[in-house]
Amino acid sequence: MAVAPLLGPAPLNALTVGSTGVWTAAQRRRARESLKGLARAVRVLPDLELAHAAAFAGGSGVLVLAGTGSVALAQGRDGKLRRAGGWGPLLGDEGSAFWIGKRALADPALSRTLKLPSPLELAHGDFPVRRVAALARRVLEAAPGNPRAARLVREAAGKLAELAVETAAGLFPGRGPVPVSWHGGVMQNPYLREHFALALGRRFPRAALRPPLMDPDLAGALLV
Repeated sequence: MAVAPLLGPAPLNALTVGSTGVWTAAQRRRARESLKGLARAVRVLPDLELAHAAAFAGGSGVLVLAGTGSVALAQGRDGKLRRAGGWGPLLGDEGSAFWIGKRALADPALSRTLKLPSPLELAHGDFPVRRVAALARRVLEAAPGNPRAARLVREAAGKLAELAVETAAGLFPGRGPVPVSWHGGVMQNPYLREHFALALGRRFPRAALRPPLMDPDLAGALLV
């Protein structure tokens, strides 16, 4: 959740909140009502939309987010939005930290090399999704020198590129470049991001990959 400006002892003039679980108008209305009294004006929007605003300073482009889960959001030049992914660990999240950790656990050789815990232990322990997702760090760090880890990370990068292509389809008519950016812990890894760029170039030659323009907290302050 991003909150801007910072909360102080007195009511604020304006408060922007980026949160999960606020995709519908009703959900946003309930969230605003729960924050009533903290500020004279409250704006609530999905954290994914706030990350998109940060990446493109409110302009058009395709954002791919990969952390514990994965999702993409595109905003066309006409302001139209399209989302892909974000189905959660049971139905999707391809290319995410959870997906990478789960695939690593299913590879006995890689699991032994990286000294991963027992899948049975994780499946029946507390917070299984979070704990499986945490294993992605080992895979990402090993990828430059481990062929099995590298293959898995390249596959994850390809899945994330597919999300970008799916969201962009039909939103960007013409021949000009389409800005693409990223957010989330998985996308901070240079090896994965390098292969994401390669996969994106093969699938979507018009993509112009660039880093986010600002932090979501700053974007929240600018949106009030």
